[in-house]
Amino acid sequence: MVLVFIGSIAMVVAMLLTTGDVLLRNFLNKSILGATELVSLLLMPIFVCALPYIQKLHGHVILEFATEKAPEKVKEVLNMFGIAVGTFLFCSIAVKVVQAAIDSFARLDKTMGAVSYYIWPAKVILAVVVLCMIVRLVLDILLTIGKLTAPAQEQ
Repeated sequence: MVLVFIGSIAMVVAMLLTTGDVLLRNFLNKSILGATELVSLLLMPIFVCALPYIQKLHGHVILEFATEKAPEKVKEVLNMFGIAVGTFLFCSIAVKVVQAAIDSFARLDKTMGAVSYYIWPAKVILAVVVLCMIVRLVLDILLTIGKLTAPAQEQ
C-alpha cells in the first residue's frame, strides 16, 4: 500500500503542477519554470508504483478464452507458469535497474533543461518497485503451489 500511496501523491503533485502551469500561462502569461521536466519525472512513479498492487488483485489482462473450459488445476498450473515467466523477466530487469540506480546516484545525474532535477530518486523508486514486484510474484507462486497441493474441498 505504501507504493500505491507514493504513486497517488505523485499523481496529485503532477496534476496540481500541470494545472497551475496552464492557469499561469493562460491568465498571467507566465509559466512554472521546470514544470514539464518535473511532471515527466513524476510519470514513472505514477505508473510503476501500482504494479505490485495490481498483481495482488489479479488485475492484469489475461487470455481467459484460451483456458475457460480447462479444469481449475490446469488453470492454476498455467497461471503459475505465467507468474514464473514474469518473475524471471522482472529478475533480469532488476539487475539492470538496480545497477542504473546505483550509477545514477554515484554520478548525481540531473535532467537537462531550464531547471535541473536529480534523476536518481526516480531510478531508486523504480528499483524498489521492481524488487517489490519480484517479492509479490514469488508470493503468488507460493500461494498457487499451496492451492495445487491443498486437498480438494467437497461441495
